[in-house]
Amino acid sequence: MALSEIKVLRSKSSELIVQTLPDGSTAIFDVPTKNVHSLNPSAAAAWEACASATTLPQIATAMSRRLHVPITEDLAHEAVSELAAVGLVTVTPRHSFETSRRDLLKQAAGAAIPAVLSLLGVRQQAHAQGLVCPEFRIAFWKGVDLPASGGGVQTVPLAGAVFKLFDPFNNEIATLTTDSAGYAELVLRSIPLGTYNLVEISAPGGPYRPLQRYVVIDQFCDDWVRDIHNIPL
Repeated sequence: MALSEIKVLRSKSSELIVQTLPDGSTAIFDVPTKNVHSLNPSAAAAWEACASATTLPQIATAMSRRLHVPITEDLAHEAVSELAAVGLVTVTPRHSFETSRRDLLKQAAGAAIPAVLSLLGVRQQAHAQGLVCPEFRIAFWKGVDLPASGGGVQTVPLAGAVFKLFDPFNNEIATLTTDSAGYAELVLRSIPLGTYNLVEISAPGGPYRPLQRYVVIDQFCDDWVRDIHNIPL
């Protein structure tokens, strides 16, 4: 069956609370199940396109319009597969989506690969019961990838990039700004376990591709240290 013949529609739920973050990502709280789904901008654009029954070509067109970059049907296909996997959309007729082409899609598209991160009700219950990490450090070096004079790409520090950290319920809990060396650090104390969302709010010299990272705080309380880059559009 051709992919263009597949119909996609948002799954019915008695109550969803939807919050759109400044970078274009979306958090969806399913009240009956108490599940939280965090959609990056690409996945959020696909979910928005599924408000009424639609096809993959129509989803790709809607995603392109929202993200301001060309989106292929393959990328729309990937987005629908992730949304369907967590029950946010239904596909008719039932279709098995492939997910093995991520690297190829990432090279071919000017948008982040769709990503849907779900925090299930059981983990939220643990969050509510007060399971906490005594101390947790978030640190990252922030650079931007620029063309090198001899060809290729060089990464240079980017100062003044502003990030916000959101908790599993999408409450803002901290702001980080990179220093002259592109470094930022935050120490959190008595922080509840869960999956947090680190979202870039602004960065000098853009526009850049949307940038966010998920920070998982578990019972091991391992520091979250990363080397993350902006990529110019």
